Amino acid sequence: MQSLLKDIAQVASGFSFRGALPIKERGSIRVVQAKNIDPEMEISEASPLTRVDAAGIGDTLHLREGDVLLATRSVGSGDFKANSCGELKGDVIASSSVCIIRLNDERVLPAYLAIYLNSAIGQEALSHYASGAAVQLLLLRNIREIEIPIPPLEVQRDLIDLLRNTRTQKRLLERQKELLRYIDRHVMNTVIESNTL
Repeated sequence: MQSLLKDIAQVASGFSFRGALPIKERGSIRVVQAKNIDPEMEISEASPLTRVDAAGIGDTLHLREGDVLLATRSVGSGDFKANSCGELKGDVIASSSVCIIRLNDERVLPAYLAIYLNSAIGQEALSHYASGAAVQLLLLRNIREIEIPIPPLEVQRDLIDLLRNTRTQKRLLERQKELLRYIDRHVMNTVIESNTL
């Protein structure tokens, strides 16, 4: 089964700041920018987000757990990265370089939608609607027209679990490589030091 994104979700643009982001160290609002979207880590309370002052922001759509965020700009052959929001406390908004997808259909899990959008098939569908040369852009009206395959919830959950497991294994392998490099250096230093005494 497939559905157009506009039939299963509200699709909105993030807040458009005039000029550069007005950074305030103690600002009351945190902002998700395209650079903050990492397909391997959901946006959560722990995410390092820029803070801004609330003045002038008004009734902007505040992010909540389960929102799916999609970067609407891609440089070169880069991807249109997507991920879902985990637990967020306080006021968090998205910048205009991010599309906010708020699902309203219980047949689709947010993490599954993010996985689909990041997949080769999802990226192909997004690229079909992209415009521009050096910097490719996605317009909201086109994002709304993307067809989303909707497998049964059980299959979606299995895909989510599989991907999380794969990411955990990848992190463990990277840690193992770091430890092996450390051991290699430490052993070599020990040998060199013992032979120079």
